[in-house]
Amino acid sequence: MIQAHPTATILTTGHSLGAALLIIAAIRLKAKYNKTTVIHNFGSPILANPALAQYINTRIDTIYRLVHNRDIVPHLPPSAFGYHHPAYEVLWNE
Repeated sequence: MIQAHPTATILTTGHSLGAALLIIAAIRLKAKYNKTTVIHNFGSPILANPALAQYINTRIDTIYRLVHNRDIVPHLPPSAFGYHHPAYEVLWNE
């Protein structure tokens, strides 16, 4: 697919645990194919310490994290334990 469409962007999406795993997969895709990578992430738990979050932000071109205001998963594990989300949060209040 990459050979057939060499200028294409890799767009990935995931929900909850799948969204957290998606970030790791996107890092690998970026390293292997060196393509622009965009992540649409829905309700991901926090997966990184500050250093890993910064590394992810420098490697992945765009990450959108959609978070529902009543969903507890995107707030676990607590940031008080040293965990951080990479990138931007889009809060959904409905």
